[in-house]
Amino acid sequence: MRDYRVRCNLRFLTFGIANGLINHINNQMGKTVNINEGKPNQELAIVRMENHYDVFCDMNFPPENEGSARGLFNHIKGLLPKATSPDDMVGFVEIHQCGHRQGLNCPSELKERYEVE
Repeated sequence: MRDYRVRCNLRFLTFGIANGLINHINNQMGKTVNINEGKPNQELAIVRMENHYDVFCDMNFPPENEGSARGLFNHIKGLLPKATSPDDMVGFVEIHQCGHRQGLNCPSELKERYEVE
Protein backbone atom coordinates (compact mmCIF):
# COMPACT_ATOMS: atom_id res chain seq x y z
CA MET A 1 0.00 0.00 0.00
CA ARG A 2 1.33 3.40 -0.97
CA ASP A 3 1.34 6.46 1.27
CA TYR A 4 -0.78 9.54 0.60
CA ARG A 5 1.15 12.70 -0.13
CA VAL A 6 -0.49 16.14 0.12
CA ARG A 7 1.29 19.09 -1.48
CA CYS A 8 0.30 22.74 -1.77
CA ASN A 9 1.78 26.02 -2.87
CA LEU A 10 -0.62 28.91 -2.33
CA ARG A 11 -0.50 32.69 -1.96
CA PHE A 12 -2.82 34.65 0.33
CA LEU A 13 -3.20 38.39 0.66
CA THR A 14 -4.06 38.24 4.37
CA PHE A 15 -2.04 36.79 7.22
CA GLY A 16 -5.10 35.37 8.99
CA ILE A 17 -5.97 32.89 6.25
CA ALA A 18 -2.34 31.87 5.68
CA ASN A 19 -1.70 31.42 9.41
CA GLY A 20 -4.96 29.50 9.86
CA LEU A 21 -3.88 27.07 7.14
CA ILE A 22 -0.46 26.62 8.75
CA ASN A 23 -2.11 25.89 12.11
CA HIS A 24 -4.43 23.34 10.49
CA ILE A 25 -1.47 21.66 8.77
CA ASN A 26 0.51 21.63 12.03
CA ASN A 27 -2.33 19.74 13.71
CA GLN A 28 -1.77 16.88 11.25
CA MET A 29 2.00 16.51 11.81
CA GLY A 30 1.67 13.59 14.21
CA LYS A 31 -0.05 11.53 11.51
CA THR A 32 2.73 11.90 8.92
CA VAL A 33 5.73 9.68 8.18
CA ASN A 34 9.18 10.22 6.72
CA ILE A 35 9.46 9.75 2.97
CA ASN A 36 13.20 9.07 3.10
CA GLU A 37 15.28 7.78 6.00
CA GLY A 38 16.77 10.57 8.08
CA LYS A 39 14.86 13.38 6.36
CA PRO A 40 11.98 15.38 7.83
CA ASN A 41 8.52 13.90 7.35
CA GLN A 42 7.15 17.15 6.04
CA GLU A 43 8.04 20.41 4.46
CA LEU A 44 6.05 23.33 5.72
CA ALA A 45 6.61 27.05 5.40
CA ILE A 46 4.85 30.37 5.48
CA VAL A 47 6.80 33.16 3.82
CA ARG A 48 5.87 36.76 4.40
CA MET A 49 6.45 38.92 1.38
CA GLU A 50 5.84 42.63 0.94
CA ASN A 51 2.10 42.36 0.31
CA HIS A 52 1.21 38.66 0.57
CA TYR A 53 1.94 35.35 2.32
CA ASP A 54 3.05 32.16 0.54
CA VAL A 55 2.20 28.81 2.12
CA PHE A 56 4.02 25.62 1.06
CA CYS A 57 3.48 22.11 2.35
CA ASP A 58 4.53 18.59 1.34
CA MET A 59 3.32 15.92 3.77
CA ASN A 60 3.33 12.13 3.59
CA PHE A 61 0.66 10.10 5.40
CA PRO A 62 0.83 6.29 5.81
CA PRO A 63 -2.02 4.24 4.27
CA GLU A 64 -3.81 3.92 7.62
CA ASN A 65 -4.05 7.75 7.77
CA GLU A 66 -5.62 8.13 4.32
CA GLY A 67 -8.63 9.86 5.90
CA SER A 68 -6.39 12.51 7.46
CA ALA A 69 -4.61 13.07 4.15
CA ARG A 70 -7.88 13.43 2.26
CA GLY A 71 -9.31 15.68 4.99
CA LEU A 72 -6.30 18.00 4.79
CA PHE A 73 -6.48 18.00 0.98
CA ASN A 74 -10.19 18.89 1.06
CA HIS A 75 -9.61 21.60 3.66
CA ILE A 76 -6.92 23.22 1.51
CA LYS A 77 -9.05 22.81 -1.62
CA GLY A 78 -11.79 24.77 0.16
CA LEU A 79 -9.40 27.70 0.60
CA LEU A 80 -8.60 28.01 -3.12
CA PRO A 81 -11.17 30.80 -3.70
CA LYS A 82 -9.28 32.87 -1.11
CA ALA A 83 -5.89 32.26 -2.74
CA THR A 84 -4.27 34.26 -5.50
CA SER A 85 -2.08 32.94 -8.29
CA PRO A 86 1.60 33.82 -7.93
CA ASP A 87 2.97 35.77 -10.88
CA ASP A 88 5.72 33.29 -11.63
CA MET A 89 3.90 30.01 -10.90
CA VAL A 90 0.51 28.46 -10.50
CA GLY A 91 -0.86 28.00 -7.00
CA PHE A 92 -2.08 24.45 -6.37
CA VAL A 93 -3.08 21.67 -4.01
CA GLU A 94 -2.70 18.01 -4.94
CA ILE A 95 -2.88 14.54 -3.46
CA HIS A 96 -0.78 11.60 -4.66
CA GLN A 97 -0.20 8.01 -3.76
CA CYS A 98 3.53 7.81 -3.16
CA GLY A 99 5.77 4.76 -2.95
CA HIS A 100 9.03 6.37 -1.82
CA ARG A 101 8.91 4.95 1.69
CA GLN A 102 8.02 1.45 0.49
CA GLY A 103 10.85 1.44 -2.07
CA LEU A 104 8.39 1.39 -4.98
CA ASN A 105 9.04 3.08 -8.26
CA CYS A 106 7.93 6.67 -8.46
CA PRO A 107 6.80 9.15 -9.76
CA SER A 108 3.85 8.97 -7.51
CA GLU A 109 0.32 8.49 -8.81
CA LEU A 110 -1.53 11.80 -8.93
CA LYS A 111 -5.08 11.36 -7.62
CA GLU A 112 -6.39 14.95 -7.75
CA ARG A 113 -4.99 18.40 -8.44
CA TYR A 114 -6.65 21.81 -8.23
CA GLU A 115 -5.07 25.06 -9.35
CA VAL A 116 -5.78 28.66 -8.44
CA GLU A 117 -7.51 30.33 -11.37
